[in-house]
Amino acid sequence: MLLHVIDVTHKCCVEQAHVVMKTLDDIGVSNIPVITVLNKTDLLIDMELPDKIYNSFPDALPISGISGYGIPKLVASIQKYLRASTVEMTVSFPYRNGDLISIFHKYGIAVNAMHGEESVKLSGELPASIAQKILEV
Repeated sequence: MLLHVIDVTHKCCVEQAHVVMKTLDDIGVSNIPVITVLNKTDLLIDMELPDKIYNSFPDALPISGISGYGIPKLVASIQKYLRASTVEMTVSFPYRNGDLISIFHKYGIAVNAMHGEESVKLSGELPASIAQKILEV
């Protein structure tokens, strides 16, 4: 996921934002989900976004880093994305595969660990991409 933060007080913010999106496309990463954030809304004369900005980014989240306006909604959007990109899994690892056990703990949330003589059974949530790599081993 990419947070694309746009400074709405810059006179060329729409053009700059389009250059960013074009660059992402040019380097082949335009398939990455993007949350567009319109920052510094507290510096606008009123809380209405200029039509040019609103029309260019109708799904963007207006925020103010100074006043905190819109931050809870931004956090909720990020959390929603993160929850959608995780999977629940239960997997057993022989203790000799300590690297995989470490990966599970580093990138995931282990909610249960059952230790046996030669292995550990972990249950929890992992990013889907990490879970896939673990399953491939």
